[in-house]
Amino acid sequence: MTKKIKKNILSEPVQAYAAVPEEKRIHFFSSIEDENKANHKYMASISPEEHLRNATDFIKRIFSKELKENPGLGNRISFH
Repeated sequence: MTKKIKKNILSEPVQAYAAVPEEKRIHFFSSIEDENKANHKYMASISPEEHLRNATDFIKRIFSKELKENPGLGNRISFH
């Protein structure tokens, strides 16, 4: 008795993927150097304000539990 193997076929419309913005697409690099170049190019293209916004969002996400317990904790940044 032989089993028939059903092939998986993608039947979704191609247009759905074409509408995804370039920055949200998955990129595959041929080497780590190519990935680093693309990352450096992207980082150089965004403004200092965007860097700070990204860092603030990242900190809020990482320390969400602590910030929820102590709401005034995230009001200041100090450099020593």
